[in-house]
Amino acid sequence: MLRALCKTVNGLVQQALQTVYSSAMSEQRISVLSHFWAPLCAIGSRGPKGPNAQICVSVFGASIVPERPRLLVVLSKTNYTTELVAASGTFAVTVLAEAQAGLLEPLGLHSGREVSKLAGIAHTLTAMGDPAFGGAGSIACEVLRSFDFGDSRAFLAAVRDRTETAEPPLSWQTAKGIVGEDFLARWAAKSVREQAAAREAMAWGRRRRAHEAPRRSPAGDRMAEAASQHPPGQQAGRWGPGGRGPGGAPRRGGRGGGGVGARDRGCQKRATACEAFDGDVDVHGPWAGAPDVAGARGRAVPGARPTRRTQARRW
Repeated sequence: MLRALCKTVNGLVQQALQTVYSSAMSEQRISVLSHFWAPLCAIGSRGPKGPNAQICVSVFGASIVPERPRLLVVLSKTNYTTELVAASGTFAVTVLAEAQAGLLEPLGLHSGREVSKLAGIAHTLTAMGDPAFGGAGSIACEVLRSFDFGDSRAFLAAVRDRTETAEPPLSWQTAKGIVGEDFLARWAAKSVREQAAAREAMAWGRRRRAHEAPRRSPAGDRMAEAASQHPPGQQAGRWGPGGRGPGGAPRRGGRGGGGVGARDRGCQKRATACEAFDGDVDVHGPWAGAPDVAGARGRAVPGARPTRRTQARRW
């Protein structure tokens, strides 16, 4: 009896050690950010060429009111389905089941602009005409609002209808063990292309809020300092009338012989222009130093730089 008890204890210890070891190894391979992705979903919509669908992992709950369920779905702007959802205002979300890993290739590696992606794939249409694929559940959605993220668009949608099953949902970790190395290689190549495009277009960097004080750029500091060192009418030569040259001799003012000199006026304009720009400069983002007129004009002008013609213009 004692020998059997020792065997049981040793078995439990080995099992516990194996569990700890497996958890540690899996935590090293999986980023904490991966926990924020949804299960693999198919987003279906419709257009002039008929129904279309794509694979998506950015589907999130967006309501705490049980009788008013909403979803937030983020789709890349490079995808054909994004255009269809924006035009039709409706879409269907299918939470793929583990038995539907075969849908990842036709829906995830091909474009509806080039081929009919749903040819030969069993699907149903929602009351609004969007394709759904059964799976672990399907949801019919109607777009309430959309948001531009630069590289993608987010759609806030109301859930109008839903179908639920007992099938387990398909996670990416499970799918990687099913689809094979060839699919994973093609998926990785596609991801590299999409990430490069997203990196150029995505919103990244903090923009000034309306209640925050304007920040002055280094160029603005230099021009404002130059203007403060040469106030109107107080310096010699071209800096204004009443100034004194070498030896204390009076010297003429700027153009026209009186009033503020031309160089002084230009300095004032440059300082004023920099103050105007500095209040709307994205100093942290990829367009650092560029004027951001989102607050004044309703949209940003990425990449723009002040020129001689625009330096004195208040945005």
